[in-house]
Amino acid sequence: LLDKMPFLEIKGSGWLCPTSGCRLLEEVFA
Repeated sequence: LLDKMPFLEIKGSGWLCPTSGCRLLEEVFA
């Protein structure tokens, strides 16, 4: 999944940080 979206990166545990800002993975994939 992340290989197809190189602008995303995971910071810490469960945090997803796209260019628009950090979000919890639970919010992104809910």
